[in-house]
Amino acid sequence: MTLNSPSQLLSWRPRWTVPRILAGIFALLVIGIAVFLVFFNWNLLRPMVERQASHALGRPVTIGSFDVSLRRESWIEMHDITVANAPGFEGPHLATIDRVAIQVRTFPLLIGRIEIPEIAVLRPKGRIETNAAGKNNYTFDMNKDGGDSGPNIVLGHLTIDDADIRYIDVPNKTDLKLHAQTDKLGAKEPIVKVTGDGRYNGQPSKLNLQGGALLAFRDPTIAYPVDFAADVGRTHAKIKGTIERPLDFKGAKLQLDISGDSMSELYPLIGLPIPATPPYTLKGGLDFAGKIIVFQNFAGTVGNSDLGGDFAVNLENARPKMTGYLISNKVVLADLAGFIGAPPGKEDDPKSNTATHKAIEQKADATGRLLPTEPLALDKLRAFDVDVVLRGERIESDFTPLDKLKATLKIDDGFLTLKPLAFGIGDGTIDMNMDLDGRKNPAAVDFTAEFKNVDLKRIMQETQLFQGVGRIAGNTRIVTTGNSISDMLGRGDGELQLFMEGGTFSKLLLELVGLDVTEALGFLLEGQDRQAELRCLIADMKLQKGILTPDTLLLDTSDTNINVTGGINLRDETMDLRIVPAPKDMSILTLRGPIRVDGPMRNPGIQPEAGNLAGRTTAAVLLGILLTPLAAIIPTIELGLGEDSDCTGLIKEVRIKAAERNMPIQVPTKPAAAPPFAPTK
Repeated sequence: MTLNSPSQLLSWRPRWTVPRILAGIFALLVIGIAVFLVFFNWNLLRPMVERQASHALGRPVTIGSFDVSLRRESWIEMHDITVANAPGFEGPHLATIDRVAIQVRTFPLLIGRIEIPEIAVLRPKGRIETNAAGKNNYTFDMNKDGGDSGPNIVLGHLTIDDADIRYIDVPNKTDLKLHAQTDKLGAKEPIVKVTGDGRYNGQPSKLNLQGGALLAFRDPTIAYPVDFAADVGRTHAKIKGTIERPLDFKGAKLQLDISGDSMSELYPLIGLPIPATPPYTLKGGLDFAGKIIVFQNFAGTVGNSDLGGDFAVNLENARPKMTGYLISNKVVLADLAGFIGAPPGKEDDPKSNTATHKAIEQKADATGRLLPTEPLALDKLRAFDVDVVLRGERIESDFTPLDKLKATLKIDDGFLTLKPLAFGIGDGTIDMNMDLDGRKNPAAVDFTAEFKNVDLKRIMQETQLFQGVGRIAGNTRIVTTGNSISDMLGRGDGELQLFMEGGTFSKLLLELVGLDVTEALGFLLEGQDRQAELRCLIADMKLQKGILTPDTLLLDTSDTNINVTGGINLRDETMDLRIVPAPKDMSILTLRGPIRVDGPMRNPGIQPEAGNLAGRTTAAVLLGILLTPLAAIIPTIELGLGEDSDCTGLIKEVRIKAAERNMPIQVPTKPAAAPPFAPTK
């Protein structure tokens, strides 16, 4: 319509159509709602919010005040928030928070999308506790309604200011005070910093953690940075790197650097039941996939030994399982002493002079026992499964130089097998196998060992009393029960057969054993020792209920024959041995007669047998006494050293001398089967 005059203007009236009316009503409604929201007392909603939070947690939640500030990016603020403690725990509150501020973008709400650019938490404080009965105050009775999961929520930054948490675990002797803070570095997202100190597993502890933004956990496109260091007692660990999907425990690219006084102290930290070791340091890559943790390409030292390889811990089942392949270029046997309950490492070595070594040593000394009495931790043995292979290229020992080590250790529900534990010595080997049933208390043990073509020169290269070339063969088996080496040997039944030939032996020692004063003084005056040739050493011994007795224990040299009788009581660690020498030469001041070695194994007495210094003087008579036991083990000697060995020749010589004295004996024929107690393949 066109207005051409004032009268037309005064007479005009708008046309009220339905759309215009609805638009006007909507505009008035929006304006009214806006005015209402601006002036509304949001604190009236506080009881409803408290009820919703309490229902969700299953624990009373109170809020001091509740307010909303409407803008393009609105803020929801709550002050003086408390979460009630569980009954029976100290204090009325599990946690308190001075202020929580949540920023929400307003317009996306109109289309059902929730965008939260920032959440700020001020001074949260809490006391997380597990009491002596094993109950905790942080397990909530969560109430979840059915239905769909609700609208998608987009989260931004989370900032925490001055957070203090006290973590108490009475059964595990843990009491830590933790402080958390987020710091914003320039335009980057705020990083989280956590520090803590107190006691963990009864040990003084400290920790320091620096990580990326907390809400970056939810973003799989962002590699979450981690820089963590912790000291628990004398165990020190550092972890540094990134985790691509921290909530899924996947995609870790971390480096672990760990060191400590003994690997046994790792049990309360990671659950691995490792025996006591000397001080160690290990470095390598750390990764995880779900509940499988992998320590790969690691390298380091344990005492004076080096160690490297890979191992993984699978936490998926009720019993965790460790698998691994370990390799060492140098293994010092003293560093492995903790595996049999002895003090690990060398006593006079700074790398071994630790509190762990001293504690085990003092405990052993207090028992007055020579054999290790440290008991097996059967509960730990049953709590963890193991499948580990160890390879050692060079072995160092104060007593026996070895060349190689090969061991496969398996533990399945408390049943331990060590098959094989093999050492190389020159062209020979020592092969040991062990079954230990830790499901029983005391544990049941079946141990076998076989010596094959062991190089005598390699065995004795560290001593000046015994030199030369030759071979050692033999086998042993022990069946027993017990929870320590001392118990096992003190209750054991079994057999030991050991044969040795070749080499030279100190004539001074032989003359002293034979009490040949003239020749012994001659060697001392000359200032040098001469050597006697070793023809054969035969040891055929029985173990019955912890009593070790020799059927035959004979040393045959070019100078003297020596026979040993008696026994060793491994139950009370006493010995009563009778050494009968038969020198092959004549001397004016020869006081030939038996020698007694008796008393405690830790400090035995050695003295001539009173009233019996004029014994028989010929080796033939001595050997005649031993005809039957010597003849009985000819087949075993032939299997170990061969038919041409000097030991076999010695027994044939015995047979000839027996015939000369009308002492006929029957020698068993060589069996087709393996010798008694040969290790099962």
